[in-house]
Amino acid sequence: MRAPGLLAELEKETARGNATYAEVEESEADLERFDKWLARIAARDHFGAPGGIAAREAVERCRTALAAFEDAAIAAQAGSGALPASATLRAVEQEQVSTCGGTCSSRSAQACWPPGWL
Repeated sequence: MRAPGLLAELEKETARGNATYAEVEESEADLERFDKWLARIAARDHFGAPGGIAAREAVERCRTALAAFEDAAIAAQAGSGALPASATLRAVEQEQVSTCGGTCSSRSAQACWPPGWL
């Protein structure tokens, strides 16, 4: 899966101090592509392939890392080096959404999986 590449890219850009909104947008496009791929695969996976859980977890790690990167980009643009408190809150919120098992009314249909998937 390409998730490790996205995580490495976010780490590299963070280490270089290149947390910009342009990088956020580029990474968001990758994450959207991952979500679409997972949805297409899930629609065809009638036997519950063992790699499905690992793939969904990898994409969730990307989502969490991207949220923190976005917060860093916002802080950098605002002229502050500190991460906003929302970085921690967003990670907790994402954990709650990703573990709901499909029973929540998530703000993103792709962030909430049908019952039995998690």
